[in-house]
Order: sequence, then C-alpha cells, then structure tokens
Amino acid sequence: MPTSTLHSLGVIGAGGRLGTRIVGLARERGVALPVLASRRAGWAIERRPDVVIDASHRTALPEVVAYCEREAVALVCATSGLDAADVHALTELAHSVPVVRATNLSFGHYLQTQAVAAIASCLARHRDRGDRVEVRVVDRHPAHKQDRPSATALRLAELCRPDGGAAIIESLRHGAPVSAHHVGWTFEGEELIVEHGVSDRGGAAAGALLAAGWLVGRAPGLFEMSDVYHAPHAPSGSP
Repeated sequence: MPTSTLHSLGVIGAGGRLGTRIVGLARERGVALPVLASRRAGWAIERRPDVVIDASHRTALPEVVAYCEREAVALVCATSGLDAADVHALTELAHSVPVVRATNLSFGHYLQTQAVAAIASCLARHRDRGDRVEVRVVDRHPAHKQDRPSATALRLAELCRPDGGAAIIESLRHGAPVSAHHVGWTFEGEELIVEHGVSDRGGAAAGALLAAGWLVGRAPGLFEMSDVYHAPHAPSGSP
C-alpha cells in the first residue's frame, strides 16, 4: 500500500475549466504547483512532480504519456474523447507507472455507478421483469462539449443492462454547466430513474487530487476512479 504523501503536482491543461479548479484546490491544500504545466506556448517544467493530472485535450496525450514514461511519473488521465489508440497508449504506460483513467472524477458519479450496477444485478435476478425492461441513458452537457456520447454515458450504459444488451443513449448538448446523467428503466407501467447532476467543477477537482494522492507510491497498473473511491481515505481536507 502507498505510504507517501502528495507533495508536488503537474497539471496539463492548467488554464482550462477543470485545470484551473485543480490548481486552486491544490494550492489551498499546500501541494506544490505548478511544477509542470502545458499551455499553447509549450511545456513549462521546473522539476519532476509526484503525479501528473492531464485535464487537457486528447491531442496532448502522446506527449503526456511520453513524459510520464520517461520520468517515471504517475498519471491521472481526466481527458475526454479518448479513442482506442489513446486507451492502448494508457494501457502500455501502465506497465511502467500507475495510471488512473478517469472517465468521470466526481464522487457523485461513483455513487451513481454503484446504484446502477446494483439495480442491474437485481433485475438480472428477476428475469421475468428484466427481459422486458427498456433502459435509457441521457447524457446532457453544454454546447461546447465535443464528444458524444460522453465517456460517462458509455460507462453507465455498460452497467445498466441486466442482460448485457444495449441501452438507448441520448446525448444532448445544451443548457447550463456542467452536466447531468440520467439512467432510466421502464417496465410494466413503472419507471425508475437514477440521476446525477453537476453544477460546479469543484467536486471533479477534489476527485482529481484524491486520485493523485492515491497513486503516490503505488505499483504500476491501470486503474479507474472506482478503485480510488473503493479505498479508505483520510478526511477530505487532507492532501
């Protein structure tokens, strides 16, 4: 088990919507930052950080992976819109350093996935109902969100079917920041809905720092945020 503490952090995309919140929260918690940052003008590297959080565009991922492999730095990848080649690159990197691939950083989303998986499991035990259920995932983000469906919606769709079948996914791009994800099951005149809404990126920033601290001192491997949230943690005010 890791015994070290997160002392220094590199943030890729430090000037973005999420990156700005991560930087602010890290400073509040006394984590040295920035020691590494990536902006349009190029990379700024003062010294090797304990962990890198990538909250930038997926086009930066090859350079991020190369840096983490070369310097043996753990990575929290919070980049959206990854394709199969990107996932393969993270999988290969995880042979050398610990990597968290975070499709969604928030604790509320983790709770939603736990509820969705439990409901799907229960429906699987009641196949007389589960075989006739309609499952729908609604994925809402503001208009600037490019990828659709989101990685969060795809993950929820994997979890919500009791029989492993396909769920209907609707991707909406409108409305206020930040996002909402709705999973609904309809069967025999009943509807069950599990919804998670986010109006502020503070929770995602806290999740990113939690994942970064969880990686310090950990052996190489590819992890998800569920691995991070499953583990016991210090109080939220700790780095």
